[in-house]
Amino acid sequence: MRRSIFSLGLVAVSSLVLAATGTGCSSTPSGAGGGGTSDATATTGAGGGAGGSASTTTSSATSSTGSTSSSSATTGATASSSTSGTGGGMGAMADHLLISEISVAPVAGEFIEIWNPTAAAVPLDNYYLSDNSTYFELAQGKAWTPITNNPGTDFLGRFPAGASIAPDQVIVIGFKAGYSTQYAGKCPNFFMSPTAVDCGGAMVPAMLSTEAGSITASSGLSDPREMVMLFKWDGVANTAAKDVDYLTWGTVFEAGSRADKTGVAGYQPDTTPANQVGSVAPPPLQSVERCSMESGEKLTGGNGITGHDETSENLGKSFVVQTTPTPGVKNTCL
Repeated sequence: MRRSIFSLGLVAVSSLVLAATGTGCSSTPSGAGGGGTSDATATTGAGGGAGGSASTTTSSATSSTGSTSSSSATTGATASSSTSGTGGGMGAMADHLLISEISVAPVAGEFIEIWNPTAAAVPLDNYYLSDNSTYFELAQGKAWTPITNNPGTDFLGRFPAGASIAPDQVIVIGFKAGYSTQYAGKCPNFFMSPTAVDCGGAMVPAMLSTEAGSITASSGLSDPREMVMLFKWDGVANTAAKDVDYLTWGTVFEAGSRADKTGVAGYQPDTTPANQVGSVAPPPLQSVERCSMESGEKLTGGNGITGHDETSENLGKSFVVQTTPTPGVKNTCL
């Protein structure tokens, strides 16, 4: 769902790749980043972009830890770029992917960052992202008809075939062509866009639409209240979608802006929307980032990929405000 308080124009798009990097992150809710070098790569088709080299490869995505690192996600060729960033870890390993940082304003600066805290690469072929509570209807064979006050702004996208996230690394999904201007020439690994996006001279691949209208040129994140669900589905009709990680923000919500599969055949009850504890809404030009491993989350009886109730996490404790967003750089605040 969307309606940002900022507005930036779109640029025409096409087909290919690049990467996401950023400066480091702080251990406090208001801290800024700093530190070592970081390199990020994403691929599909042919290579390009400042500081990048083209090559064919299969996929992974990484970002900094300590003083140096690299970041990549792939569906074909490679392009890379560098920047400064602090290193550091995210604490104890988890057993599934986690949403690690998001920014919502200005429009050009919107992004979703996903972290792989496991010890193995995670293929993304059957992974999806959505910002609407009707996401699970994909697995029921239903058309994309999201509950929304802003038609055309909600999204349901699938990662391109061959994409994956390397162990203990991150990938970034951007939304608008102005991303590279907002983040000093850096690019995300993918765009939530109908087609590939030109980012600093390289074409960054688009997420894949699941059906007509599931990704549009207007797709994006709402500033004051919203949800993002990372989920997995095997593509077999009428098998359940599995929640992987969930983030909702803001102190108020509306229909469609918080996940709730309670009463749906084949699913356990979710935490009711009124009882979900959202993160603070990211202020303009800032972000919220994960600084706790699923604080307070119920570990059984849920719809999660590992049986957790992903909607039960205390997101107000797990996420803190980052005054300088750090897309593509693994968080250091734990």
